Amino acid sequence: MPPTFSQSSDPNIPYSSPASLPGVPPEPPKLKSFGVFFSEALREIKEISYVLVPLGLLLFLLQAVLPAFLGFLPQAIDAILSFPVALASFLFYFLAPIIILQTIALNQSGGRLEFREAINRGFGVLFPYGIVLFIAGIIRFGAFVPFIIPGIIVAVFLALVEPAAAIEGRRGFDALARSWALVRGSGWSVFGRLLLLWLILIAVAVLLVLPVFLVTIGLTLWGGYQATQESGGVMDETTFFQQFEGQLAFPQLIFNTWASAVGIAVLFFTFAFDFVLFRNLVAIKGDVVDVKKGKFYALLVWGIIAGIILVALFLLLIVFAIMQTSNPSFFAN
Repeated sequence: MPPTFSQSSDPNIPYSSPASLPGVPPEPPKLKSFGVFFSEALREIKEISYVLVPLGLLLFLLQAVLPAFLGFLPQAIDAILSFPVALASFLFYFLAPIIILQTIALNQSGGRLEFREAINRGFGVLFPYGIVLFIAGIIRFGAFVPFIIPGIIVAVFLALVEPAAAIEGRRGFDALARSWALVRGSGWSVFGRLLLLWLILIAVAVLLVLPVFLVTIGLTLWGGYQATQESGGVMDETTFFQQFEGQLAFPQLIFNTWASAVGIAVLFFTFAFDFVLFRNLVAIKGDVVDVKKGKFYALLVWGIIAGIILVALFLLLIVFAIMQTSNPSFFAN
């Protein structure tokens, strides 16, 4: 019998770290094809639709509906309510991957997480999960600063930190070491599958969003043309831009709403794909963890230093721009 998930006594760690995920038969020691991963991700999304539907509606409400509604309110009320709505949108968008990964993982063992329980469990690991992503983000950033290729390599090896943190409850550098160990030896295969995934998702998103964008721009330009004709074909610059802004409001609302829906769908599928990739690698390599964590500490330090350097350079450019504007002859001297 393969090991199965067990409920942890620590409420912040919902599952134990298994050698293989429950309900999954032993697999050959090779990575599955992209097509198999793609179909499995679709199946996982279908099986947990009872959680994804309310989660998607909640994200859509926070990202598209409420901001659009606030735009019709008086500016003072909009200014007060926009920040909490944006904060809630960011929080649940950040929480969504945890909910997706944990729900699929429990579904594998024959369990079922209702939407409210999934949110509660997600909040239970939100802080350590956030710390892991913060560390991974700094390391990825630092790796990209000198050259692009090292950044891509590090990003691939850290591609599974989210499931390691959300499903297995790993924290800090342990989640990074887990992802690194799972990908090691299969780096090119993992890179190829992730690259193909993102190329497909980008292409699909563009095909879905671009026509709506073109239609909204067309409607805006047509409305501006009609307004110009009604004014006798002559309109001063200020009036033109006021008319254009008014004509743009509703088409922009349509575009933002549709783009938000597409973005949510891409988010859901991305983490379903991450899960099936993680599951396959766990089934092949078991509970392996990279014990040599010195490289993570070095990359983290470099990421912080690189960030400080880039911020300092950015501020320096701003200062130079201000000085040049206030005294054009300053650099000539």
